Amino acid sequence: MKNGNFQVYDNNLNALLLDVDLTPSSTLLTGSLNSPTGGLITVTNAKAVGGALLGYVDPNSISFSISLSNILSNGGTVGHFVLDSSNVLTAFQASATKEIAANPNPLGSPEPSSAVLLALGSLCGAIIRRRS
Repeated sequence: MKNGNFQVYDNNLNALLLDVDLTPSSTLLTGSLNSPTGGLITVTNAKAVGGALLGYVDPNSISFSISLSNILSNGGTVGHFVLDSSNVLTAFQASATKEIAANPNPLGSPEPSSAVLLALGSLCGAIIRRRS
């Protein structure tokens, strides 16, 4: 479970919201091999590299987790993960819940009303200078 990437899209607009590179991240699969619940995949320190939300998040702070339940391993083994002879996890199906997190951009971006006030203030300054 290394490298790769994932993207988050707005389904209504088919717009890319976030494109994340997993190369610099650390990935961990935890949980019991003989329990139908409790499997968890976590990724930390992934890097956002594109998308409409890129300016709003710290690009190096992306993390996500996937919680697994109702695990069904390949071949119909109910209730646990199966490792092959090389100690590699085999294919499985499960119910999953995914959570994505990121820190806000430390530089921030002004809210729309602040941008409007700043523009109006600049306009007033330009008018005063012209009258003088």
